[in-house]
Order: sequence, then structure tokens, then C-alpha cells
Amino acid sequence: MELYGKKEHVRYYSVDLLWGQKLYQELRFVLAEINGSQTILASTSLTLKSVSIIRLYQLPFSD
Repeated sequence: MELYGKKEHVRYYSVDLLWGQKLYQELRFVLAEINGSQTILASTSLTLKSVSIIRLYQLPFSD
């Protein structure tokens, strides 16, 4: 997968879970490993694919 303008090795797993206290909301969690670095990403959009969520998280850090 291309991230930050270069080819990165990415492994990921996604799961939709109810999250919150009293007012629960379904969130899509993406557990990702990018070049050995692990992270957990979350999205309120259940229509986005995991790869799209990973790419969207890179945008604020891109030039």
C-alpha cells in the first residue's frame, strides 16, 4: 500500500463494535501494523473500507 508517498508493508484487521457510555454508537475499529508499528484507528463511518480509513488518517500528516 502506498502511504506518505512511498510503498509501505501494511497488515490490518477491522471490527465494528458498539462503543460509549449510556449512548452507544457503532464504530469501525481498524487495528493496523505499518512497517512493524502498531496503531488502532476508529471511524464513525461504517461504509468506509479499512484501507480507506488508513489512507484518511495519513492526510493530516502529508505535505
